[in-house]
Amino acid sequence: SRFRGVIISRFYYDTNEVINMTSIQGLLVGYLLRKNLNTNISNKKHSRSRHCWQKRFFNADRLPDTFLCNSETTPGGTAFQRVFCKETTPSDRLILYFHGGSYIAGLSPVYRNFAPSLSAAAGGCEVIYLDYRRAPQHLYPEQLTEAMDLWSDLIERQNYDPKQIIIGGDSAGANLCLALLLKLRDLQKPMPRAAFCLSAWTDMTCSTQSFWDNFGKDVMFGDKGKILTEERRQELLLDKTFCFIGDASRTDPYVSPIFGDYHGFPPMFFAVGSHEMLLDETLEIVKKLEACQVPVTCEIQPGMFHIYVIFARLVLEGRISYRRLLSFIQNCFSL
Repeated sequence: SRFRGVIISRFYYDTNEVINMTSIQGLLVGYLLRKNLNTNISNKKHSRSRHCWQKRFFNADRLPDTFLCNSETTPGGTAFQRVFCKETTPSDRLILYFHGGSYIAGLSPVYRNFAPSLSAAAGGCEVIYLDYRRAPQHLYPEQLTEAMDLWSDLIERQNYDPKQIIIGGDSAGANLCLALLLKLRDLQKPMPRAAFCLSAWTDMTCSTQSFWDNFGKDVMFGDKGKILTEERRQELLLDKTFCFIGDASRTDPYVSPIFGDYHGFPPMFFAVGSHEMLLDETLEIVKKLEACQVPVTCEIQPGMFHIYVIFARLVLEGRISYRRLLSFIQNCFSL
């Protein structure tokens, strides 16, 4: 019943056999993530060779020569990056993206590398990335305030029609995407045409069932083969990952969108891995959207890890979900 109404991807081979399994690329990247990024690994060796793949993946700028990236600032002081094709005139559409990283990590080049395909899916538009201020120096609600400032700037100064904008994000960026939508709706401001969330981080109380069930499977946040105890859960709640919250309530819907109300939302696309501790943080919101009769697509890739779609260049499952995201964008703009 947890998976009612969602797409669970399977892989089709020439034999026409349908199988549920993780690709070799997915297993390899999952292994590297567990060894390099998982904070539960004891005696982890931070060798140069082990971190070389991280640097090449997250920090390698692969924008084609035909695309430019400009760093800009709104009159309100919010930093953002604008990526566009210098050989064509941008359309009146726009993709607005919020990057992940627990509100601690900065905007890395890996996100800009998706701009050409996102732009093409939207008919040749610009792609704008919010470069929000980071925790722990900057705490909630600063990131949401910046998102609101950028949104207002796009509408009022840059003259974009809200119905020609699709917003999205991954992990903490998906958190910010949902928080912005909730804020816009609550203030009765114009909403974007559609939105997408990849491996959304939506529950700062860590109370969903998958947080417990997938602890032994999650390569980024769990502990292989282990069972999550209440004592360990309490330790995780105090981890620096949650430092952006500051003194805010963890059940505030703008902090934990899982506690929000979803009436009046635009069409939504979600992608999440079946091995993520955050799996139910997506599924619970999907249920709320369905209850509010909001058009929603939710894709679950078997065996996949947190933000697997960002690894589309390396992982088959990521490519499948990313192509479906691009189709979602195309379809939304064609309506």
